[in-house]
Amino acid sequence: MDTPDQAVAILAGALAERPVVQSEPAIEDEPKRGRRTKATTASQKAKGKRRCSICGRTGHDVRKCPEGKGMHPDNPREVAAKTKPLTGDEYDEVRDAMHDRDFSSAEYALSHKLPPREVNAAVRSTDYDDYLDNR
Repeated sequence: MDTPDQAVAILAGALAERPVVQSEPAIEDEPKRGRRTKATTASQKAKGKRRCSICGRTGHDVRKCPEGKGMHPDNPREVAAKTKPLTGDEYDEVRDAMHDRDFSSAEYALSHKLPPREVNAAVRSTDYDDYLDNR
């Protein structure tokens, strides 16, 4: 072989004489994941295979999930009932105790068996009517 052109010519001639064998496609270990089609999701819905994004169970979605209260507008959280307001005497006692240097609304609520929410509302208010309006 004297020149590169001669080498190319020899290789081209050798390829032309040899028959071309088509190889079989390689077998993949994992099947290809195709894009979901509308027909696939429709058949899954018909079979009940759709899973809830909150709990992972089938048969419902986030709108109806018993564990997903408050996570969707169609599935509101149940609001706890308001506690009854303090009486006028209880309110006055809280307001008097509030002026103590070591006053703690949490400790006061525990020791007097009152809801902490109501004690804090009484502390924030200016008078009993304001307490009743803003609790």
